[in-house]
Amino acid sequence: MAAKKKAVVKAKAPNKSVGSTKQSASTKKRTKAAAAEKKSPKKPPAKKLPAKKPPVKKGPTKKAAANNAPANNAPVKKTASKAPKKPAPKAPKKAQSKKAPAKELDALRVSALFSVPAERLYDAWLDAAEHAAFTGGGATSSPDVGGRHSAWDGYIEGTNLELLRPSKIVQSWRTTEFPDDADESRLEILLVPEGDGTRLVLHHTAIPKGQGAQYEAGWEEHYFVPMKKYFGD
Repeated sequence: MAAKKKAVVKAKAPNKSVGSTKQSASTKKRTKAAAAEKKSPKKPPAKKLPAKKPPVKKGPTKKAAANNAPANNAPVKKTASKAPKKPAPKAPKKAQSKKAPAKELDALRVSALFSVPAERLYDAWLDAAEHAAFTGGGATSSPDVGGRHSAWDGYIEGTNLELLRPSKIVQSWRTTEFPDDADESRLEILLVPEGDGTRLVLHHTAIPKGQGAQYEAGWEEHYFVPMKKYFGD
């Protein structure tokens, strides 16, 4: 029995040479691997490039913001850029109506002194019978403003425009020799006391051009001369 136990113990005992052989083989492999690592340089790990960040828009600096800040914290109005407006088409100019040139007219001023008061001359001028008597031609008359008058058998006619006894008589006046398109002329008679008598001043205006001279002579010849005889001068 003792011999069997010893045999079992001997069979189970590990073989030291085999283990040592395995260890030496693994050791050799590690040595070779280490030597190979030394000979072949290790590649550095690839560097990762940082991802590109979008550019950050920089706002105005503090100074610029302070300069652009509206006064009193007033809200900044946004001005929208408007497209330029096209000029409106101009309306065609209206043809200017040319004014007819003013008609050229004659005017005259004559006077005569009579030895009677102004009232006597005033009343005789506006009385149809006396007017016919001192001129020598038929006459019609009216003592009122707006009344019609005529003299020398209808050669002269017109209207009383202003009557101020005994100093002023204003009448419209025309003759049969006036052009058909001519307006009536204006006759202003002033009766001004002078000495013991009265000066009759006759101012005749708006006479058709070219007829002034003949009427100036007519007042002297057909009025003043026969009137002096009539009133005893």
